[in-house]
Amino acid sequence: MTAALGEVLGRLAAERPDFPFIKVGTGPWCTYRQLDQASDRVAAGLAEIGVAPGDRVALVCGNRLETVELLFACGKLGAIHTPLNYHLRGEFLRYQLTDCAATTLVTDGPGAAAAAPLLGQTSVRRWVALDEAGSGPAGAVPYQRLRSSAAQVPRAGVRPADIVSIIYTSGTTGYPKGCMLSHGYHVNVGASVRAVGWVVPDDRMFTAFPHFHTSFQINALMSALVNGASLVQEPVFHASAFMRRAAEEGATMIWGLGTMAMAILAQPPSARDRDNTVRLSAWCPLHPGRQLEFQERPSPCVMLTPMPLGSSRPQTSEATRSHNFLLGHTA
Repeated sequence: MTAALGEVLGRLAAERPDFPFIKVGTGPWCTYRQLDQASDRVAAGLAEIGVAPGDRVALVCGNRLETVELLFACGKLGAIHTPLNYHLRGEFLRYQLTDCAATTLVTDGPGAAAAAPLLGQTSVRRWVALDEAGSGPAGAVPYQRLRSSAAQVPRAGVRPADIVSIIYTSGTTGYPKGCMLSHGYHVNVGASVRAVGWVVPDDRMFTAFPHFHTSFQINALMSALVNGASLVQEPVFHASAFMRRAAEEGATMIWGLGTMAMAILAQPPSARDRDNTVRLSAWCPLHPGRQLEFQERPSPCVMLTPMPLGSSRPQTSEATRSHNFLLGHTA
Protein backbone atom coordinates (compact mmCIF):
# COMPACT_ATOMS: atom_id res chain seq x y z
CA MET A 1 0.00 0.00 0.00
CA THR A 2 1.61 3.25 -1.16
CA ALA A 3 -0.03 6.60 -0.51
CA ALA A 4 0.44 9.90 1.30
CA LEU A 5 -1.24 10.38 4.68
CA GLY A 6 -3.65 13.04 3.44
CA GLU A 7 -4.72 10.78 0.59
CA VAL A 8 -5.47 7.89 2.94
CA LEU A 9 -7.42 10.10 5.35
CA GLY A 10 -9.35 11.78 2.53
CA ARG A 11 -10.42 8.43 1.12
CA LEU A 12 -11.60 7.22 4.53
CA ALA A 13 -13.45 10.50 5.14
CA ALA A 14 -15.34 9.94 1.89
CA GLU A 15 -16.08 6.25 2.54
CA ARG A 16 -16.87 6.30 6.29
CA PRO A 17 -17.22 9.97 7.26
CA ASP A 18 -18.77 9.39 10.70
CA PHE A 19 -16.54 6.52 11.86
CA PRO A 20 -15.07 7.31 15.32
CA PHE A 21 -11.35 7.31 14.59
CA ILE A 22 -9.53 8.79 17.56
CA LYS A 23 -10.08 10.31 20.99
CA VAL A 24 -7.76 11.44 23.78
CA GLY A 25 -8.77 10.36 27.26
CA THR A 26 -12.43 10.94 28.02
CA GLY A 27 -12.77 13.61 25.35
CA PRO A 28 -15.11 13.35 22.36
CA TRP A 29 -14.47 11.08 19.40
CA CYS A 30 -12.99 12.64 16.28
CA THR A 31 -14.32 11.07 13.08
CA TYR A 32 -12.50 10.64 9.79
CA ARG A 33 -14.42 13.57 8.32
CA GLN A 34 -13.77 15.83 11.33
CA LEU A 35 -10.04 15.06 11.28
CA ASP A 36 -9.83 15.54 7.52
CA GLN A 37 -11.59 18.90 7.70
CA ALA A 38 -9.67 20.09 10.78
CA SER A 39 -6.30 19.15 9.28
CA ASP A 40 -7.26 20.96 6.05
CA ARG A 41 -7.91 24.14 8.04
CA VAL A 42 -4.73 23.77 10.11
CA ALA A 43 -2.67 23.16 6.95
CA ALA A 44 -4.12 26.31 5.39
CA GLY A 45 -3.50 28.24 8.62
CA LEU A 46 0.11 27.10 8.77
CA ALA A 47 0.60 28.25 5.19
CA GLU A 48 -0.91 31.63 6.05
CA ILE A 49 1.69 32.25 8.78
CA GLY A 50 4.53 31.30 6.42
CA VAL A 51 5.08 27.56 6.84
CA ALA A 52 6.23 26.08 3.53
CA PRO A 53 6.90 22.57 2.22
CA GLY A 54 9.98 21.11 3.87
CA ASP A 55 9.75 23.35 6.96
CA ARG A 56 10.09 21.60 10.31
CA VAL A 57 7.18 22.13 12.70
CA ALA A 58 8.31 21.09 16.20
CA LEU A 59 5.86 20.21 18.97
CA VAL A 60 6.56 20.37 22.71
CA CYS A 61 3.33 19.43 24.47
CA GLY A 62 1.48 16.59 26.15
CA ASN A 63 -0.87 14.10 24.53
CA ARG A 64 -3.79 15.92 22.93
CA LEU A 65 -5.85 15.74 19.75
CA GLU A 66 -4.07 18.72 18.19
CA THR A 67 -0.89 16.65 17.76
CA VAL A 68 -2.78 14.31 15.42
CA GLU A 69 -4.35 17.22 13.53
CA LEU A 70 -0.87 18.69 13.08
CA LEU A 71 0.57 15.44 11.74
CA PHE A 72 -2.01 15.29 8.95
CA ALA A 73 -1.90 19.06 8.40
CA CYS A 74 1.88 18.98 7.92
CA GLY A 75 1.46 15.98 5.64
CA LYS A 76 -1.00 17.84 3.42
CA LEU A 77 1.16 20.97 3.34
CA GLY A 78 4.42 19.12 2.70
CA ALA A 79 5.89 20.36 5.98
CA ILE A 80 7.65 18.02 8.41
CA HIS A 81 5.94 17.21 11.70
CA THR A 82 8.55 16.92 14.49
CA PRO A 83 7.16 15.90 17.89
CA LEU A 84 9.71 16.29 20.70
CA ASN A 85 9.81 14.62 24.09
CA TYR A 86 7.83 16.97 26.33
CA HIS A 87 10.00 16.07 29.34
CA LEU A 88 13.10 17.62 27.74
CA ARG A 89 14.61 20.71 29.32
CA GLY A 90 17.67 22.89 28.80
CA GLU A 91 20.46 21.58 26.57
CA PHE A 92 18.56 18.40 25.69
CA LEU A 93 15.67 20.40 24.24
CA ARG A 94 17.93 23.00 22.62
CA TYR A 95 19.87 20.23 20.88
CA GLN A 96 16.79 18.70 19.27
CA LEU A 97 15.28 22.03 18.25
CA THR A 98 18.59 22.95 16.62
CA ASP A 99 19.28 19.52 15.13
CA CYS A 100 15.93 19.33 13.34
CA ALA A 101 16.23 22.98 12.22
CA ALA A 102 12.72 23.77 13.40
CA THR A 103 11.36 27.09 12.15
CA THR A 104 7.93 26.73 13.76
CA LEU A 105 7.31 25.70 17.36
CA VAL A 106 3.98 24.53 18.81
CA THR A 107 3.68 24.40 22.61
CA ASP A 108 1.34 24.03 25.54
CA GLY A 109 2.06 25.87 28.81
CA PRO A 110 4.85 23.64 30.19
CA GLY A 111 6.38 23.37 26.70
CA ALA A 112 6.44 27.16 26.38
CA ALA A 113 8.16 27.53 29.74
CA ALA A 114 10.82 24.99 28.73
CA ALA A 115 11.45 26.42 25.26
CA ALA A 116 11.29 30.17 25.86
CA PRO A 117 14.83 30.59 27.28
CA LEU A 118 16.30 28.65 24.34
CA LEU A 119 14.81 30.36 21.30
CA GLY A 120 17.72 32.72 20.73
CA GLN A 121 19.91 29.67 20.12
CA THR A 122 17.58 28.08 17.55
CA SER A 123 16.17 28.79 14.09
CA VAL A 124 12.57 29.06 15.39
CA ARG A 125 10.87 32.18 14.04
CA ARG A 126 7.18 31.28 14.41
CA TRP A 127 5.46 30.16 17.63
CA VAL A 128 2.01 28.61 17.89
CA ALA A 129 0.27 28.50 21.29
CA LEU A 130 -2.08 25.58 21.81
CA ASP A 131 -3.86 27.15 24.77
CA GLU A 132 -5.34 30.61 25.08
CA ALA A 133 -3.06 31.69 27.92
CA GLY A 134 0.40 30.71 29.07
CA SER A 135 1.44 28.50 26.17
CA GLY A 136 3.52 30.96 24.20
CA PRO A 137 5.28 34.32 24.32
CA ALA A 138 3.76 37.63 23.31
CA GLY A 139 3.08 37.49 19.59
CA ALA A 140 2.51 33.73 19.51
CA VAL A 141 -0.17 32.63 17.06
CA PRO A 142 -3.16 30.99 18.79
CA TYR A 143 -3.74 27.47 17.49
CA GLN A 144 -7.42 28.24 17.18
CA ARG A 145 -6.53 30.83 14.54
CA LEU A 146 -4.98 28.08 12.41
CA ARG A 147 -7.94 25.79 13.04
CA SER A 148 -10.36 28.51 11.92
CA SER A 149 -8.65 29.29 8.61
CA ALA A 150 -10.95 29.58 5.61
CA ALA A 151 -8.12 29.61 3.07
CA GLN A 152 -7.49 26.88 0.52
CA VAL A 153 -4.96 24.19 1.35
CA PRO A 154 -1.95 24.79 -0.91
CA ARG A 155 -1.36 22.05 -3.45
CA ALA A 156 1.99 20.69 -2.34
CA GLY A 157 2.18 17.70 -4.71
CA VAL A 158 3.07 15.41 -1.80
CA ARG A 159 4.41 11.97 -2.75
CA PRO A 160 4.59 8.78 -0.64
CA ALA A 161 8.39 9.01 -0.62
CA ASP A 162 8.37 12.52 0.88
CA ILE A 163 9.38 12.96 4.51
CA VAL A 164 6.41 13.73 6.74
CA SER A 165 7.89 13.35 10.22
CA ILE A 166 11.13 13.38 12.20
CA ILE A 167 10.95 11.29 15.36
CA TYR A 168 13.91 11.21 17.74
CA THR A 169 15.44 8.14 19.31
CA SER A 170 15.82 8.03 23.08
CA GLY A 171 19.56 8.75 22.96
CA THR A 172 20.67 5.73 24.96
CA THR A 173 24.15 5.63 23.41
CA GLY A 174 24.62 9.32 22.65
CA TYR A 175 22.63 12.31 21.51
CA PRO A 176 19.19 11.32 20.13
CA LYS A 177 19.05 10.86 16.38
CA GLY A 178 16.23 12.21 14.27
CA CYS A 179 14.65 9.47 12.15
CA MET A 180 13.30 10.94 8.91
CA LEU A 181 10.14 9.00 8.11
CA SER A 182 8.19 9.18 4.86
CA HIS A 183 4.46 9.08 4.22
CA GLY A 184 4.88 5.65 2.66
CA TYR A 185 6.75 4.35 5.68
CA HIS A 186 3.91 5.39 8.00
CA VAL A 187 1.25 3.80 5.81
CA ASN A 188 3.13 0.59 5.13
CA VAL A 189 3.87 -0.08 8.80
CA GLY A 190 0.13 0.06 9.39
CA ALA A 191 -0.43 -2.32 6.49
CA SER A 192 2.17 -4.77 7.85
CA VAL A 193 0.31 -4.93 11.16
CA ARG A 194 -2.83 -5.84 9.26
CA ALA A 195 -0.95 -8.50 7.29
CA VAL A 196 -0.17 -10.47 10.45
CA GLY A 197 -3.65 -9.99 11.89
CA TRP A 198 -2.72 -7.95 14.95
CA VAL A 199 -5.29 -5.26 14.17
CA VAL A 200 -8.54 -5.98 12.37
CA PRO A 201 -11.30 -3.66 11.09
CA ASP A 202 -13.43 -2.09 13.82
CA ASP A 203 -10.95 -2.94 16.58
CA ARG A 204 -11.04 -0.51 19.50
CA MET A 205 -7.36 0.12 20.31
CA PHE A 206 -6.20 1.56 23.62
CA THR A 207 -2.81 3.02 24.56
CA ALA A 208 -1.04 5.50 26.81
CA PHE A 209 1.96 5.94 24.51
CA PRO A 210 3.25 9.53 24.37
CA HIS A 211 2.57 11.17 21.01
CA PHE A 212 6.29 11.82 20.35
CA HIS A 213 7.09 8.11 20.40
CA THR A 214 7.19 5.89 17.31
CA SER A 215 5.05 3.38 19.19
CA PHE A 216 2.17 5.85 19.10
CA GLN A 217 2.61 7.59 15.77
CA ILE A 218 3.80 4.63 13.74
CA ASN A 219 2.46 1.52 15.47
CA ALA A 220 -0.81 2.58 17.11
CA LEU A 221 -2.02 5.54 15.02
CA MET A 222 -1.08 4.12 11.63
CA SER A 223 -2.45 0.69 12.52
CA ALA A 224 -5.78 2.32 13.32
CA LEU A 225 -5.75 4.50 10.20
CA VAL A 226 -4.88 1.82 7.68
CA ASN A 227 -7.00 -0.94 9.19
CA GLY A 228 -10.29 0.80 9.91
CA ALA A 229 -9.87 0.68 13.69
CA SER A 230 -10.61 3.21 16.43
CA LEU A 231 -7.91 4.46 18.82
CA VAL A 232 -8.10 5.81 22.36
CA GLN A 233 -4.96 7.56 23.62
CA GLU A 234 -4.73 8.31 27.33
CA PRO A 235 -3.25 11.72 28.26
CA VAL A 236 -0.84 9.99 30.66
CA PHE A 237 -0.21 6.44 31.87
CA HIS A 238 -1.65 5.46 35.25
CA ALA A 239 -0.99 1.84 36.22
CA SER A 240 -3.85 1.81 38.70
CA ALA A 241 -6.39 2.99 36.12
CA PHE A 242 -5.12 1.58 32.80
CA MET A 243 -7.11 -1.68 32.62
CA ARG A 244 -10.23 -0.04 34.09
CA ARG A 245 -10.07 2.67 31.42
CA ALA A 246 -9.51 0.04 28.71
CA ALA A 247 -12.67 -1.73 29.90
CA GLU A 248 -14.64 1.53 29.98
CA GLU A 249 -13.68 2.23 26.38
CA GLY A 250 -14.54 -1.30 25.23
CA ALA A 251 -10.97 -1.88 24.08
CA THR A 252 -10.25 -5.01 22.06
CA MET A 253 -6.52 -4.38 21.55
CA ILE A 254 -3.89 -2.79 23.82
CA TRP A 255 -0.55 -1.25 22.87
CA GLY A 256 2.01 -0.65 25.61
CA LEU A 257 5.59 -0.85 26.81
CA GLY A 258 6.77 -3.78 28.90
CA THR A 259 7.41 -1.43 31.81
CA MET A 260 3.74 -0.43 31.69
CA ALA A 261 2.66 -4.07 31.91
CA MET A 262 5.01 -4.59 34.85
CA ALA A 263 3.51 -1.58 36.62
CA ILE A 264 -0.02 -2.91 36.03
CA LEU A 265 0.97 -6.31 37.44
CA ALA A 266 2.35 -4.56 40.53
CA GLN A 267 -1.10 -3.24 41.40
CA PRO A 268 -3.18 -5.04 44.07
CA PRO A 269 -5.40 -7.78 42.57
CA SER A 270 -9.04 -6.85 41.99
CA ALA A 271 -12.16 -8.90 41.40
CA ARG A 272 -12.66 -6.85 38.23
CA ASP A 273 -9.20 -7.51 36.78
CA ARG A 274 -10.59 -9.69 34.00
CA ASP A 275 -13.68 -7.59 33.35
CA ASN A 276 -12.68 -6.41 29.88
CA THR A 277 -13.07 -7.24 26.20
CA VAL A 278 -9.38 -7.18 25.23
CA ARG A 279 -8.53 -9.94 22.74
CA LEU A 280 -4.89 -9.05 22.14
CA SER A 281 -2.21 -6.93 23.81
CA ALA A 282 1.23 -5.97 22.57
CA TRP A 283 3.98 -5.04 25.08
CA CYS A 284 7.52 -4.22 24.01
CA PRO A 285 9.44 -5.90 25.56
CA LEU A 286 7.98 -8.26 28.18
CA HIS A 287 9.49 -11.49 29.52
CA PRO A 288 7.45 -14.60 28.58
CA GLY A 289 6.85 -15.38 32.24
CA ARG A 290 5.31 -11.96 32.84
CA GLN A 291 3.25 -12.36 29.65
CA LEU A 292 1.69 -15.47 31.13
CA GLU A 293 1.13 -13.68 34.42
CA PHE A 294 -0.67 -10.90 32.55
CA GLN A 295 -2.88 -13.43 30.79
CA GLU A 296 -3.74 -15.15 34.05
CA ARG A 297 -4.67 -11.98 35.91
CA PRO A 298 -5.61 -8.69 34.21
CA SER A 299 -6.62 -10.09 30.84
CA PRO A 300 -7.15 -13.48 29.18
CA CYS A 301 -6.07 -11.98 25.86
CA VAL A 302 -3.45 -13.27 23.44
CA MET A 303 -0.05 -11.70 24.20
CA LEU A 304 2.44 -10.33 21.68
CA THR A 305 5.82 -8.80 22.42
CA PRO A 306 6.85 -6.90 19.27
CA MET A 307 10.54 -6.44 18.69
CA PRO A 308 11.83 -2.86 18.30
CA LEU A 309 10.82 -0.97 15.19
CA GLY A 310 12.72 -2.24 12.18
CA SER A 311 12.96 -5.84 13.39
CA SER A 312 11.46 -8.52 11.24
CA ARG A 313 9.24 -10.52 13.57
CA PRO A 314 7.53 -10.51 16.97
CA GLN A 315 8.67 -12.34 20.08
CA THR A 316 5.96 -14.40 21.72
CA SER A 317 5.51 -16.71 24.67
CA GLU A 318 4.79 -20.41 24.24
CA ALA A 319 1.17 -19.63 25.06
CA THR A 320 0.81 -17.59 21.87
CA ARG A 321 2.81 -19.62 19.36
CA SER A 322 -0.23 -21.51 18.07
CA HIS A 323 -2.08 -18.23 17.54
CA ASN A 324 0.84 -16.75 15.64
CA PHE A 325 1.17 -19.88 13.51
CA LEU A 326 -2.41 -19.41 12.40
CA LEU A 327 -1.61 -15.82 11.51
CA GLY A 328 1.15 -16.99 9.22
CA HIS A 329 4.30 -16.18 11.18
CA THR A 330 6.43 -17.86 13.82
CA ALA A 331 8.42 -16.62 16.77
